Amino acid sequence: MNRRGIVFLIVLGFLLPVMVNAATPQQDDLHPHASVDVWVDQLGSYNYYWTNIGEGYSINIDIEVTYGSDIDFYILDEDNYDTWHDGGSASSSLTRQNTGSISVSFTVPTSGEWHLLFINDNWLFRKHLEGTITVTAPYVPNTPSSIAGAVVAVLILGVIAICIAGCAAKSQKDKQEGQVSSQPSQISYGVNQPPVRSSQQVSYCPYCGTPKQLFDAKFCSKCGRAFSGPALEWDGP
Repeated sequence: MNRRGIVFLIVLGFLLPVMVNAATPQQDDLHPHASVDVWVDQLGSYNYYWTNIGEGYSINIDIEVTYGSDIDFYILDEDNYDTWHDGGSASSSLTRQNTGSISVSFTVPTSGEWHLLFINDNWLFRKHLEGTITVTAPYVPNTPSSIAGAVVAVLILGVIAICIAGCAAKSQKDKQEGQVSSQPSQISYGVNQPPVRSSQQVSYCPYCGTPKQLFDAKFCSKCGRAFSGPALEWDGP
C-alpha cells in the first residue's frame, strides 16, 4: 500500500470513534448508584432528594427495613414537600405505608425538585434502612441527531473506501507499466533481407546479395531494386 492509503487509514482511525459516538443515542445518569444505609429515629424522618430532575426520568428505589419492622414511604414534588415540612396537608405522588421493603420505579411527570421521604411513626424504636436509589434518563433509540450521525459515518467510510481502492488500482497500474518499460527492445528483419552496413562502395546488392555487374550500375540485375542512399556493402554468405 502506498503512502496515500496509509494516510487514509490513520485518518479513519481518528474519525471512527467520533462517528460511532455521534451515531449512538446517549443516556444520562443522575446519581447512578446511591447507597442507602441510614437510621431513622423514633417519630423522625429521612429525606433523599434532587434539586433538578427532568420530566420522563425514572427513579428506581430498592430499599429494605433491616431493623425496626415497617416504615412509611412517600414521593413528593417540591410544593408538596414544602407543605408537609410546614405542617400542612400534602399530596404524595407515590405512597407506601407500613412496608418492610420498597422496590419500585417511578417516572417523573414534571421537571423540578423531587423528594423521597421515609417516616418512622413509632415512638419506641429506631428503624434501619438499607438499599439503593438510582435515577436514569429516558432512552431514545432513534433521535434525529443519531440518524444524522449514522448517515455521516456511512458517507465518510464510503469516501475513504473509494479513495483507498483508487490508490491501490493506480499502484498496480504503475507497477505493470514499470515491468513493460524494463523489457529490452527487439529488432526484427524482414525475410530474405539481411542486415547491411556502411562502406565506401557497393559491391553487392544490399537487398538480395547479387554481385553488381557494373560499378556504376543503378539497378540490381537480379531483383531490379535501385541502388540508392548511402554506400552499402553486404557481407552475405
